[in-house]
Amino acid sequence: MRLPSWLPVVVAAGLLAPGIKSWAAESPAVLDASSSARASREDLLSLLSDADAAKRADAARALKAYVMDDARVETALLGVLDRYPEEDAVKREAIKSLSLPAARFPDADARKALIRIAQDERASTGLRAIAYKALYAALYRGFPDVRQALQEGLKDSNAYPEVRAGAAWALWTDAANDPGSRSALLSVAQDRNEQENLRIEAVKSLPASLFDPQARTAVLSLAQDRDQPQDLRRIAVLCLHFMVQDWAIQGYLKQAAQDEPMAALKDAAAQALDLAMDAQLRLLFHLPALPEPSDPLQNQ
Repeated sequence: MRLPSWLPVVVAAGLLAPGIKSWAAESPAVLDASSSARASREDLLSLLSDADAAKRADAARALKAYVMDDARVETALLGVLDRYPEEDAVKREAIKSLSLPAARFPDADARKALIRIAQDERASTGLRAIAYKALYAALYRGFPDVRQALQEGLKDSNAYPEVRAGAAWALWTDAANDPGSRSALLSVAQDRNEQENLRIEAVKSLPASLFDPQARTAVLSLAQDRDQPQDLRRIAVLCLHFMVQDWAIQGYLKQAAQDEPMAALKDAAAQALDLAMDAQLRLLFHLPALPEPSDPLQNQ
């Protein structure tokens, strides 16, 4: 099955192009007060052991610029994940910086580490959730262990909704390509017994699936169902933006933009119809902004 043209942009750019360096945010906390220059690679590696947790976190974030071309950086970041005690804020940034190395090789140590943390019931819910999210690039590469881990993570009714939402978030790269991932997301999105924020996250990973009549019908039904929570309906309405060329969807959105009694849903329908809203809606649905690739993990 052919993927939408925008889907591989962010992963391919990260794995194949030097543009990955532009994804590393400037980190003022890792700069000496007397220097306006950005900290060097060696400085950043050293700062991973700084006494100040904020500096360690900033260093872990900034090292993303070097992780794909320096094995020492990946090893150092993996060391942060195994460090006890260590602040979750530091481990969180290390996890995010290891997302692309996790997608590089079939036996990547980074991927094994991210799966281990995501499935570790002793880890905090926040760390488990971001570890699942960080697997999105590896999932696009089609690694079976990642697909299995994310599908099982989403379906795990014993896990906290925040953790399951992290798995749902990452599945956006696979929903268009794998019926199992698409089915798992649709099941959660439609289940009234699931927590609302988890259902919303599932819907937000479905834009690339709307070519599938079953997915398209399910999202449209959520948008139209007045018995569903308003926030869930609003996200479903906005999701329809990504299949606005469909006559049935376009007809519903035009009618809702005129006649919907709930102001939030009426506004959402108007936004879904507005092609000028595409870039803003891509951010909401954690899709890569075009034409310049960006890392969806950046703001997580």
